[in-house]
Amino acid sequence: QNLHVPILLGSLLISVSILSYGFIPYPLLIAFMCAFEGVGCSAVYPCANAAMVQSVDDRFKGRVLGIFNSARTAGNFLGSIINGYLFAFITVLPFIINCSVMIIAGIVATVCIIKYKNLIK
Repeated sequence: QNLHVPILLGSLLISVSILSYGFIPYPLLIAFMCAFEGVGCSAVYPCANAAMVQSVDDRFKGRVLGIFNSARTAGNFLGSIINGYLFAFITVLPFIINCSVMIIAGIVATVCIIKYKNLIK
């Protein structure tokens, strides 16, 4: 029922990990932060899937998951291209932008779930 909590916390963990990649010079610490990012991902995606499945009719459950996964894949692909260009300007900028986008996405998802819960009460 409280799907917004792991989505927000997982998004914050991922965003902090992404932000740290631009500033940490040591590979061992980066690997340690990758573990945190993995924890964040394992919290966000199952809860995001569950939230979307609960919010649509039975006829659209497969479609909404397909749309979500397609959008996530396209976002990762476009993000890797855009980040490649951003690296030419400044090394830390792509990590700051990714961190900001992840925090905004987590907050938007949390607000949407809370509004949906209040709507069905």
